[in-house]
Amino acid sequence: MAGDFDFMCINTDKSLAPIIMPADIIALKKYATWEKYIPGDFICVVVTKEFKVLRRVSPTQDDEQSITFIQMIDGNPVESKIPKDIILEIYKVVGNYRRQ
Repeated sequence: MAGDFDFMCINTDKSLAPIIMPADIIALKKYATWEKYIPGDFICVVVTKEFKVLRRVSPTQDDEQSITFIQMIDGNPVESKIPKDIILEIYKVVGNYRRQ
């Protein structure tokens, strides 16, 4: 159960497989305070003008101007950074359902 969420959608991204797979239904809650502080180790959807990506937030945040994320590439976790000034919104994944 997702509990409190803003909306649900179907995931089309494979960047966190096998944790969240394409066609999984995910419940999202808008993360209102990410500009000031973003705790690590949760999954979110990052929205910019150019794209929307599903990523896991890295537990280590060593940069005030960007957010470090983890994605899976060929089954291996890889860290990447997204500058905070291009991010419009962040939605925390509060639940997911694997479609059979």
